[in-house]
Amino acid sequence: METPDFVQFLQAARERDFHRINTLLLAGKSINACDKDGYTALHRAITQTPDDLNTISILISYGASKDAAHEDEKAGRYKTPLHYAAIQGNVELVALLLNMGADPTPQHMKDWRTPLEDAISNGHIDVAEKMIECFIFGPLDYRPAKGLPEAIILASRLWYSNALLLLLEYRRRCLPSGTIPQMVLKQAFCEAIQSEAYGFSAKPFDERIGGPGDHTPTKVADMLLNAGINFRKEELDRLMSITCRNSHLIGVTRLLLNREAKVTNYHIVRAIESQNFHMVKLLISPFITSGGQASIGDDEPDLVQFAAGHGTLEMFKYLSVTFDAANRTRPTPLIHYAVWGLQKDMIKHLLDTGRSQVHEIDEFGHTPLMYGFDDIEPKKEPSRVPVLQFLIEKGSDVRARSVDGLTALHLAVRIGSIDLVRLLLSKGSDPNAKAMSCDSVYLKRNPACWHLNSIVHSRTPLHWAVDQLATVSADVVRALLRFGADVNEPDGNGATPLNILLGDGWGIDEVWEPRAAVAEVLVKYGADADIEDKKGKTARDRAEERHVVMQFMP
Repeated sequence: METPDFVQFLQAARERDFHRINTLLLAGKSINACDKDGYTALHRAITQTPDDLNTISILISYGASKDAAHEDEKAGRYKTPLHYAAIQGNVELVALLLNMGADPTPQHMKDWRTPLEDAISNGHIDVAEKMIECFIFGPLDYRPAKGLPEAIILASRLWYSNALLLLLEYRRRCLPSGTIPQMVLKQAFCEAIQSEAYGFSAKPFDERIGGPGDHTPTKVADMLLNAGINFRKEELDRLMSITCRNSHLIGVTRLLLNREAKVTNYHIVRAIESQNFHMVKLLISPFITSGGQASIGDDEPDLVQFAAGHGTLEMFKYLSVTFDAANRTRPTPLIHYAVWGLQKDMIKHLLDTGRSQVHEIDEFGHTPLMYGFDDIEPKKEPSRVPVLQFLIEKGSDVRARSVDGLTALHLAVRIGSIDLVRLLLSKGSDPNAKAMSCDSVYLKRNPACWHLNSIVHSRTPLHWAVDQLATVSADVVRALLRFGADVNEPDGNGATPLNILLGDGWGIDEVWEPRAAVAEVLVKYGADADIEDKKGKTARDRAEERHVVMQFMP
């Protein structure tokens, strides 16, 4: 069986058998013949023995195509010999191919990606630097611009400042003005400061931050700004919104402030959320200088309140001194925001310093204890219990009611927190206290967020535990009943808890099983399925309408 052409050429080149190569060529053999996988002799030489530069040089000298594209099915793209060399990180091989005329920007290929991008994305910065040096110091007609915008963006995204420096210098010295437009540099800047923009080859944001002089977003941002970016005011505002909420971007924030970015309340709020005291201090001075105030009009929360709920104690003290010299009063006391954020140390500080009292109420009569149920994310539950236990230990009245009659127990049962329901009941909460509305603390303060079809009033915690907004729990309902909740108490519309349970709230499959379990508990404790509400509907009627089979219903 005759040896394939590509194997014969490759063997002859490796053995430095120039006579054999000439013989093959005179016999009409093609040095660019491919094997069954689409590789030429040059492809095989580069992928199998990339350090054998003599063999590669011989093949090219005898006509092997430097730009032959091989389809890499595994990667789903085409690659030339220069791509393979760049991906391998072989500086000498890259230099050889470029010096022998390899096309650095083979745009004709499907899924075009330049070898320069491959070098950068694979972390081979020495290869990228060599390629750019070849562009800078090569012939005047050998200075490609294709792929350069993508390379600048990629180097910025990955914080490869050395490669970026060369790319920007090449742009400045060798390319006509306007070849790389402002929009490319702006996009590169954004990619450098947004952690979610990083590709698969980048480590997580926190792991990539080094000390002074290392590759950092600040260094990259500074280089891009010095390259001539001119951000508009609204663009600076959006960039500040990103940088001020990330503690690792304080250096970039300084750069933007030097560009006269205006600091707003929103930026400081984002900085407070980042828990970075130095970021907050950096922003406050230009904020005050430009006429900023802790609050805009009567809006709440102001910066001091927000720090009480989301900042560190150090931030809160600093902002209090800066904006609250007179300890002014607010419709919503500071302790309410500290409880809202479930910040136990902040609550303790406010109580110990006398800045707040555990029995204070907001304009709607809500106590601090009630604000502990405002953020209902499940992940907050481990923090919620110790904070509310602390408030109760400090004397918070578990039986206190808002102007609408709302109690902490109403809010605890709504989120299905059995631990807090048991705690409140054990401390004397009234399981039959009636609230005149079904609004939580948040909904009361933000009425536009929710609108019921009919007015619902005079409801006990048991009604709240089973309505359409509740995270229903058989354990919660059972605890209420064991502590004396009236299982057949009608609300203002004449609906019993069982009637309410079998009304709305069955919209998704996941809730059917827990709601059916609660119905069974109610019936077990004596719920009457035949009591009519003011619309003439009974719980039995509603069960039939929803095709809910209640085998336990008498």
